[in-house]
Amino acid sequence: MGSAAGILMAVGAIFAALGAGFVAIGIRTRRSSRAFMARAVRVPGLVVDLELHRGRYHKAGDVDSGVWVPRLEFTTVEGRPVQTLAMYGSVPAPARRGEQVMVLYDPEQPTRVQVADRKLASGGCLSVAMLVAGTGALVFGLLFVAIGAAVLLNS
Repeated sequence: MGSAAGILMAVGAIFAALGAGFVAIGIRTRRSSRAFMARAVRVPGLVVDLELHRGRYHKAGDVDSGVWVPRLEFTTVEGRPVQTLAMYGSVPAPARRGEQVMVLYDPEQPTRVQVADRKLASGGCLSVAMLVAGTGALVFGLLFVAIGAAVLLNS
């Protein structure tokens, strides 16, 4: 019975550690997004292109799999023209090629830019997903550790 308890506790510890990591990444992403949104400047811009960014597990037959990231063109409030990739992409694409959009950019780093008026502008979806997944894994892991400890104590 001791080895089963040890396995439960080890698996639980792994899930708890992964969960804590996901929660930490979620919190960091949320803070970074909020800091960006607090200093971002809103200006009109243009989606000049859409780039399909594929994950490392992309298969050759997956023609449309990936995340569409817009290449944005805009002029800063100081009059400097900028063309750069947005920080985030989405599925479906956040805008169409040639579409006029409002953009948010960091005045200290104008190449840090995002399409405004979209949920992804704040990075909120990513941070919420990380927090939910992390909390779930953390609770699951701690539950396994507790069950393993109870089995060990009762044997």
